[in-house]
Amino acid sequence: KIFVNSSLSEVLCTTVAEALAMGKFAVVPSHPSNDFFAQFPNCLTYANKEEFVGNLYYAMTHSPEPLSEEYTYALSWKAACKRF
Repeated sequence: KIFVNSSLSEVLCTTVAEALAMGKFAVVPSHPSNDFFAQFPNCLTYANKEEFVGNLYYAMTHSPEPLSEEYTYALSWKAACKRF
């Protein structure tokens, strides 16, 4: 139900994309590498320890939203190729 990725150096961010595609919460740092994912309602970004704890608590006490067709498409290879 929850995926935590505190990395600031992961280049591809595929694990975050996979977690969101599986309908999980993704708790990630506010960082340029995560900007694309911040648009997803199940992506919970944080800038400090307090926000991290708050987002983790939220994810533990709530259910992730189902992915809309729009967000499902945004995570597809077809959409990724168009972004390039």
